[in-house]
Amino acid sequence: MKILILSFFLLSFSFLFSQGNLQFNAVKRFSNQSLPIAVGTWVSVGSITVPANKVWKIESSSLTFLTFNGAFMLAVDGQTIFTGLNSNAEYKMNILAPIWLPEGTYPVTVYQTGGIATMDKIKISAIEFNIIP
Repeated sequence: MKILILSFFLLSFSFLFSQGNLQFNAVKRFSNQSLPIAVGTWVSVGSITVPANKVWKIESSSLTFLTFNGAFMLAVDGQTIFTGLNSNAEYKMNILAPIWLPEGTYPVTVYQTGGIATMDKIKISAIEFNIIP
């Protein structure tokens, strides 16, 4: 009987603090191409806009350069989502995902450490969910 009463109260309170359910809506992609990037500065490469009543879950990202030798980072709203190192034809990377973005507009920026480089492509893939109350 105690378990039944405790279960009833826990279920009752869980509905009071619910934030809504997520329903799959679409797969979204952000991409940008060919941009010279100077050493030691964050360069804006665009922005991501998440519509009202939606949330994005960034699942993967990539960043490629035409000419470059050094380390680089890709960030959304100041949060690093991708890091990499290109040195003597050896390429290392680290994808920091998943990242959740609520509704709003977020700047996408790139930072690099080795000489002037020409960025080839940025790709960010996300899953968009509807927020169901």
